Amino acid sequence: MVSSTAVTAQSPDLQRCHLGVEFGSTRIKAILIDERGGVLAHGSYRWQPHQEQGLFSYHYDEAFTGLRQAYSAVKQHIVAEYGVTIRTLGSITISGMMHGYIPLGEDFTPVAAFRTWQNTNTGDAAAQLSAALEKHIPLRWSCAHYFQALLDSEPHISQTRYLTTLAGYIHVHLCGEFVLGLGDAAGMFPLAADGHRYDPAAIKRFDDLTEPLGATGSMSDLLPRPLPAGAFAGRLTEKGAQLLDPAGDLQAGIVLAPPEADAATSLVTTNVVTPGLGGISAGTSIFAMVVLDKPLAAPLEEVDIVATPDGHHVAMVHCNNCAQEIDAWADFVRSVITLTGQKCDDATLYRLLFTAAGLSVGDSNSYAAINYHVGEHSTQVTHGIPIMARHPDAVFALGPVMRSVIMSSFVTLRFGLERLSNKASMTISHLVAQGGVFTVPEVAQRILSGMLGVPIGVPNESAQGGAYGAALLGLYLATITERHEQAGTPGDSLDSVASDTAGGEIASSVQAAAPAAQQYSTASPQSLSSFLQQILENSLTVSTVEPDPATQEECDRFAARYELLLPIERKLGEIF
Repeated sequence: MVSSTAVTAQSPDLQRCHLGVEFGSTRIKAILIDERGGVLAHGSYRWQPHQEQGLFSYHYDEAFTGLRQAYSAVKQHIVAEYGVTIRTLGSITISGMMHGYIPLGEDFTPVAAFRTWQNTNTGDAAAQLSAALEKHIPLRWSCAHYFQALLDSEPHISQTRYLTTLAGYIHVHLCGEFVLGLGDAAGMFPLAADGHRYDPAAIKRFDDLTEPLGATGSMSDLLPRPLPAGAFAGRLTEKGAQLLDPAGDLQAGIVLAPPEADAATSLVTTNVVTPGLGGISAGTSIFAMVVLDKPLAAPLEEVDIVATPDGHHVAMVHCNNCAQEIDAWADFVRSVITLTGQKCDDATLYRLLFTAAGLSVGDSNSYAAINYHVGEHSTQVTHGIPIMARHPDAVFALGPVMRSVIMSSFVTLRFGLERLSNKASMTISHLVAQGGVFTVPEVAQRILSGMLGVPIGVPNESAQGGAYGAALLGLYLATITERHEQAGTPGDSLDSVASDTAGGEIASSVQAAAPAAQQYSTASPQSLSSFLQQILENSLTVSTVEPDPATQEECDRFAARYELLLPIERKLGEIF
């Protein structure tokens, strides 16, 4: 898929353009932006998880295949639109699905299959760690996966020298630097109160627990070095350039920003990085995030503490299930259309489905649905089984069916935010949402507003999500670096810290990674928030809707039925 929004009739200065790539649960997306934040081109690659020994996984090789194909679409569009071939760029930034488990050996080669955030086999580990660390450790966090592997005496543990996320794995193979953005690091292991390093007391407690189980070293040695937004995170090596562009046009030496989590880059996309602001990201999973002005007084089981790319603590309410059931019904309708001998592209199909849902206000009152495809810890569901039920007298039509499916995608988030508000005495008055479900204007947005009872804003680049946010983080790095250099700040030039990473071997750069990062001053001449405000006010508009009373009442009744269905959902998980 290739599409673009040309922001100038002239050929862009590619040295001032920034590539963001997001490895999402269903799509790998690449976006190229100019120095004003305007989108020049984007491409994507579809992929799906598979099960390996009963656990959700993706193939490592397919991650690089998707990276190449998504980048190739961007490259081809720039050639077609401007007649130029990309040879260099201002920066590259990788974003990816958070958490999960990627154990690596000495040469950064995986020693076990990638285990995604969707897996819920870490109950024992999460419970023990939450008690020992006195912090809420969710099932999907990397430290829980590693500790569970230790508890299970898995053979790959003896070979494990490093742990990372999907974004960190791609990043180290592009530039050789074993680092991670603060937002992604926070989903591997708890950060300290300052938000810029792992909690040393928690590391000590973790090590005390894991040493008797055969851990190969301290957790501090296994984890990537956390870096804030704006920090230098390496340069593209010859090997990395070949991985990205096998044609050989892309040159080594391009700067990389710290690899980040999809949650963190979605905050960037909507400029929700300042304490007091909140955002929602809706895709395969859905999560709401509220940026905190100080850490919570006590850990809450329903709330994950993660971070913005610049180190502010974030209260996250995460739900494993969101749009997969919407996609399943879209595939069903597509199959019916195909039987008639017709074809329907994605954009047309989803516009049809969402428009039908938008025209059916109130028609879901005789429907009940649950959207779970995987387990959902917050509602005590171990195995997800989608449910669609209706009263026999209900109008059985596309509109109310799709409206029910879309509504079901937001109910579990509603439950989580209610618990956050009650237990943390936190009032949420407005949220900014992004994700592909908001591509058709206002339909999902109005349902979400009714379900949560608050105004919902959606930016015009919503569907681009984390890839756009990643590209903006690269632009931020370039902007503050330029200001450092203009001010003549000693040691702040990227060249002063990029000794020999361009063209070097991955394994040889790991010792140099930490010193290089330390040489670069992370004291920014401009905050991430003010930078985003400046960039996004010209390239981004946010459309906000208020809760509609009729939709709110419909959502209240739907959520009540949803809750009554949960015991049946749990039982179905035992049957299938």
